[in-house]
Amino acid sequence: MIISVGKLTVKALLHTQASRNRALKVNSFTTTPLEIVSEFEKQTGEKWGVEFTPFEKVRELEKKAYEEGNPRAVGFTLKRIWGEGGTLYERRDNWVVDGEETETLEDAVRVAISAQTAG
Repeated sequence: MIISVGKLTVKALLHTQASRNRALKVNSFTTTPLEIVSEFEKQTGEKWGVEFTPFEKVRELEKKAYEEGNPRAVGFTLKRIWGEGGTLYERRDNWVVDGEETETLEDAVRVAISAQTAG
């Protein structure tokens, strides 16, 4: 993912006319948590256990963490936003900066597995 962030940043800098004075909504790929688990299962050859946490429970954990000054509060906020679809947009701006070719979910999972299994 870091590589795509860098590539998309460079693309935006190279396409200043298209990217000037606007927030670009770019990403490598859009996926769901279950698609991510499925890709990990495919690449590791193992079945993964999945537990679901209801949104109300996440909201409770988030609120409690903020009340206690727990630095993990931000993590709960991000999980809630992602789970509610708050980072999904109708369209991406990758095309504005010629940034359609980025890493795939398969690539990202491969890198994550490699990082965790490296000696």
